[in-house]
Amino acid sequence: MNWRGVFAQSSAKPAELKELQEAVAKAVASDEWKQAVKQRGWIDLYQPSAEFASFLKQERAQIEGTLKDIGLVK
Repeated sequence: MNWRGVFAQSSAKPAELKELQEAVAKAVASDEWKQAVKQRGWIDLYQPSAEFASFLKQERAQIEGTLKDIGLVK
């Protein structure tokens, strides 16, 4: 699976994070985004920030497990 995310610096203020989250949510709800997704054959799996953070935690655990299984990390 190939995915992308939007991140902010840890020093970002709550108001800045809210503004960014709202902008991304608005973008993925737009007709332009939906058209781009369709044209490129993407699957739109947009997740708001809390859900995306949970997804990242799971991804990291899975990748670390795989790397350990094949001996690339201890």
